[in-house]
Amino acid sequence: MGALLTGKYQRGLPVLVLFILFIAGCSLLTPEKDASFPRLPSVSATAVPDSITSLLRIDAAILTLRFAANRGDWSITLSEEMQETIYNGLLTIYQARHLATRDSVMIIHHIHASPAPDPYNIIVTYDSSASWDEAWREGDILTGEAELDSLILRYHLTLTVYYNWEPDRGAILTLAEPLNTFALSFCFMDIAKIRQACPLRTVKNTDIHAAYKENYWDFFFCKDSNAGYLLYRFRVWKDGEVSPI
Repeated sequence: MGALLTGKYQRGLPVLVLFILFIAGCSLLTPEKDASFPRLPSVSATAVPDSITSLLRIDAAILTLRFAANRGDWSITLSEEMQETIYNGLLTIYQARHLATRDSVMIIHHIHASPAPDPYNIIVTYDSSASWDEAWREGDILTGEAELDSLILRYHLTLTVYYNWEPDRGAILTLAEPLNTFALSFCFMDIAKIRQACPLRTVKNTDIHAAYKENYWDFFFCKDSNAGYLLYRFRVWKDGEVSPI
């Protein structure tokens, strides 16, 4: 996630953040399955650079998290099946070299999803008197607070950024794999001294949106540029066919 954050330990780094509080409890986090979306066929990525497939998988995770939030899914695990389907759709568009608009999206403008919300990062705000503040100030992820350390170890969290705010403190915790960061964030709210926890939101000048019907997915690629607002649309059918719309 180097495009979002630089360095393991920083103070006072300005990040565009929107705090969202959901009224629910960790004990209520139950998987919600959405079996209605059409599955898109797997696509070979042997001729696609790893740097591109990595970005497309991040895009797929961001869009999957948005779908989970929209349908009120409080499972901490994101749907792997939906991530794979969205990834297949994006990869199909990337490989549609016969479409001129494909070059505009993938090559010229490099349009990817804004991590808003972010399935890899949560931001935690806590009281400066918390017992673990010294550990986090020194860049140590484990705190000695059993409940907090249990979450850190269970979900393989790392400390990416520390904020020396007043009167509270803040930190960004980063995941190795994408999760439902709305659900995971709420688990931190039961810990004493924590004021707030929520997914990080970083708004960029490009984004991707997706919607589906029974037989296809529509993908919308947008960019706010000096030339104005750019919008490109593609439809990927269940049989793998793709066309601009």
